[in-house]
Amino acid sequence: EMSSFFFSDYLSGNGWVRALSLRDGSMSELNCDPELCSDTAKVSMRPDWTAVGAYGGLFGAAVDSLGSLEGGIEGSLKALRSAAVVADSKHGTMPAQGIAVMTTPAFADFLDDEDFEPTYAFAPNFPEFFDEDEVESGFPPSWPSTSRSIQNAEGSIVDAFVRTIFGWRPTWEA
Repeated sequence: EMSSFFFSDYLSGNGWVRALSLRDGSMSELNCDPELCSDTAKVSMRPDWTAVGAYGGLFGAAVDSLGSLEGGIEGSLKALRSAAVVADSKHGTMPAQGIAVMTTPAFADFLDDEDFEPTYAFAPNFPEFFDEDEVESGFPPSWPSTSRSIQNAEGSIVDAFVRTIFGWRPTWEA
């Protein structure tokens, strides 16, 4: 049942995972009008830990968990095949802190491109929105970018492949 939930709610159609289901209540305002989005809605649009996308290391953890849940490799292989599009030389994306699977109207507005709708997972230069009052906190309402473009969390996919497909799970005891 958990494997089915992963494939229906977390694995997107464009090769990457979501950190939260689109059905999660905190994601209900993702498609808000950019002029009317609440601070909460803007904060929930990050591509690393929301329904917009996921942290680079989350996919490997999900693949490893599928293998443990199912007691086999079928689900893990299905997920890994899906992620292959991210590494595709024509449509793939670079490793990043957050890999997005969708764009929101507020993100397109931030880019000043309302037609921006990628068909593949992408590593966005995503704005960071804050819910603090600018006058009281000294923070601006947003920063142009906080997601790092290059990082090593995707190495967890290799780890998951080795653990799940080959079954190598060393204990490293002395």
